[in-house]
Amino acid sequence: ACLGCDGEAFSGAKHDRCGVCGGDDSSCRGCDGKVRPGAPARKDACGVCGGDDDSCGKPPSIGLVPSWYNFVCSGVTSIEVWWEAPSNRSAADFIAVCRPGGSRSWNPKACFVLLEGSGEFSGQRGRAAAPLPAEFSQAGVLELRYLKRTFSDLEQRFTVAATSTFAVELSSK
Repeated sequence: ACLGCDGEAFSGAKHDRCGVCGGDDSSCRGCDGKVRPGAPARKDACGVCGGDDDSCGKPPSIGLVPSWYNFVCSGVTSIEVWWEAPSNRSAADFIAVCRPGGSRSWNPKACFVLLEGSGEFSGQRGRAAAPLPAEFSQAGVLELRYLKRTFSDLEQRFTVAATSTFAVELSSK
């Protein structure tokens, strides 16, 4: 080509992989050294290349209110939960109640979402009452789970970040 991308005749200037005329790929080279136009890897707030701030954030924790209880009475229609979340808590994170055993992640057949989104479940810490379906208010053992939901391409991934086990006790009438 006799005309470079800079508009000069015979300059030899070409666009690099980042789309910069006469560039050296440095504008889209990530901290991992790989060239990714539009999405180079960056260091997170913790200094981790390609990280998502989890390594320096306080891990989440959850439990029942009052916190010294580890049981609820059978037949209850709601429970109150508390949470502490990392400063980088995603609006995609949620709290579920699950039957123990089986998968330690998200299983819609064994779990029910109690709190999610940015409504009552927002901020780094809080507490809220949540409805408990009848099938989860029978005597037995249940588990609260703080789940982190991440998205990659067309896939959702669920990671259990914190758990708290409690009993549903028979109530005497």
